[in-house]
Amino acid sequence: MSWMFICSFACFVAAVWCVWRRRRYGLAFLLVMLQFGFAFFGYGASHLPYILYPYVTVYQNFTNDAMAMALVAAFVLGLLLLVPSLWLLMRLFLFDAAYVQGRNSDKKG
Repeated sequence: MSWMFICSFACFVAAVWCVWRRRRYGLAFLLVMLQFGFAFFGYGASHLPYILYPYVTVYQNFTNDAMAMALVAAFVLGLLLLVPSLWLLMRLFLFDAAYVQGRNSDKKG
């Protein structure tokens, strides 16, 4: 699973480069999200089949089927709520160049 950690490090370096150059803050934000995603899944996949070493494995029933389906449904519904709200925040604040630079973004003033 080393390729996931290499991708995570590459996303981190690219995000730092974007912020250091003071350009493409939206891309830097997406790269940081990708970095955390690669690191999270790389860490989890590299420790399989153990979830809590050495006590719980993925082959043991650590929850019943109804609770597992409820947890998956809650996770999916949470993502369906989180992703559009993050997109809205990025559109309102991060992609508004006048707001990022500290100027008033409305046309009246």
